[in-house]
Amino acid sequence: MHPLRSILALVVTLAASASAHAQVNVATVLPRDREIELAITAAPPDVGRKATVYVFTSQGYEKARDGENGFTCLVNRDSELEGYHVLKPTCWDAHGSRTIVPAILEIAKRRAAGQSVADVTAGIRLLIKDGTVKPFDKVGVAYMLQGDVTDYDASTGSILKRAFPPHIMIYAPGITPNDVGMAGSAASRDVRAPLIYESATGYRYLVVRVP
Repeated sequence: MHPLRSILALVVTLAASASAHAQVNVATVLPRDREIELAITAAPPDVGRKATVYVFTSQGYEKARDGENGFTCLVNRDSELEGYHVLKPTCWDAHGSRTIVPAILEIAKRRAAGQSVADVTAGIRLLIKDGTVKPFDKVGVAYMLQGDVTDYDASTGSILKRAFPPHIMIYAPGITPNDVGMAGSAASRDVRAPLIYESATGYRYLVVRVP
């Protein structure tokens, strides 16, 4: 297996083992207050409470509020581009808000309009290639302190099951496993080690799991 896909393999394996609880579907619209709460708790409190927030609707995302610290928080639903369903509460810094977030919003808009996963993936890659959507070009951070959620009780706001633990995503364009001394599959077996992850649309991250 290509080392850049090691994190995806781990997520899929864990999700499969938790299938009895995997009730999440990325097209599900959560109650607005629950969606906001889940989004902002992806970051430390001082970050999340000052961030811009988007909520998911049947037409895609809409802005729930403006922020004051440059961060953007939303419950990301792009996992179906990689073949599985999880809710990914995420808070991106200012650089990610200018680069990655527009791609996430466009993915949801196109899926809501009925485009296939394959067409959406290809379309976003084309937008990045032609410069309409900008790839990140420097180090930055996205908080995912709620992890990847497979089972969520919207009535209580409780996370019942995760496919991947809480973590921090560090933008790392061009990084390779050799750069962090983690070539091969050892990283997925050692929670102290970073992982390298490349999304379906080509964004590459260094992933640090959080106790």
